[in-house]
Amino acid sequence: MADTKLYDLLGVNRGASDGEIKKAYRKLAKEFHPDKNPAAGEKFKEISYAYEVLSDPEKKDLYDRYGLEGIKEGGSHGGGFGGASMFEDIFGGFFGFPGMGGSGRNRRRRGEDTFHPLRVSLEDLYNGKTSKLQLSKTVICKKCSGAGGRPGATFVIKHLDGRDLVVSNPPGEVVHPGMMKTVLGEGMPIYRNPFERGNLYIKFEVAFPPNNFVDEAHLKTLETILPDRPVVEIPEGEHVEEVNLVDYEETRSATGGRPFEAYHEDEDDGSGAGPRVQCAHQ
Repeated sequence: MADTKLYDLLGVNRGASDGEIKKAYRKLAKEFHPDKNPAAGEKFKEISYAYEVLSDPEKKDLYDRYGLEGIKEGGSHGGGFGGASMFEDIFGGFFGFPGMGGSGRNRRRRGEDTFHPLRVSLEDLYNGKTSKLQLSKTVICKKCSGAGGRPGATFVIKHLDGRDLVVSNPPGEVVHPGMMKTVLGEGMPIYRNPFERGNLYIKFEVAFPPNNFVDEAHLKTLETILPDRPVVEIPEGEHVEEVNLVDYEETRSATGGRPFEAYHEDEDDGSGAGPRVQCAHQ
């Protein structure tokens, strides 16, 4: 008998269209969402998993052929979907699968298949042969947990619905002041479609270290890992003059807050001098 538990959770029949499945899920998700119904957390997880399977053509086909047991086994009946770990992590002990109840997170996940071409003779194929292979594989580093020692930037945003969004910036990407980034699907709900959301836009304000935050020895160490300084050609001659930079506020205070230049001094001079001489017309 065909397994229809996921269809029953959404309240649709086995032959329901993608649109009918999506419509049923939205209705149930709105009813059992934890923000609206805190006691229905487990129910919300069930209908969310049901929609995740039935909205994916590959997973839906595997479920229709082999049921929940087929998803648990990860497609060992011939399907291409390796969903055993995913099923255990998301669905836990629902539907009475023994020994799952959260233990899936502690299990070692199966790696990808390795294909190694092996030359054999026709006699070997006929008689059989045992060969020793020397293969290498990539394993997760215990020190950096696979991050490569350069995890990039990670920060947390407290969303309006109480969720914590852990945002990660890829290693090696430089964040500039005023840079804009986007988190897809985490913005405000779309009008008349509360289950569809826009994008969340993040503007970065970079906090720079204070002046003289390290000594000269550490600065030299930093220079070894930073890009090379640009080469500036210093001109020579009598028209070359070396100047210094000062803070903008200091510049304003030094001039008394007046943005006038030297050639305005005559206009500001209140010495009581007589009227200026006009140029004579010829």
